[in-house]
Amino acid sequence: MRQRELAIADIAERVGYGSVSAFGVAFTRHVGVPPGRYSKTGNEVATEAVVPV
Repeated sequence: MRQRELAIADIAERVGYGSVSAFGVAFTRHVGVPPGRYSKTGNEVATEAVVPV
């Protein structure tokens, strides 16, 4: 995603999600930030978003 070769909708379809929304929810749950934000800012944001409890 960070290379922006594919649109988020294309990535969602390729990995088997029926909708961009469903992919976004699962991605955010797993990574800690929405896919659009991740693709713009990269892994640094995802690392900062996950706060150990």
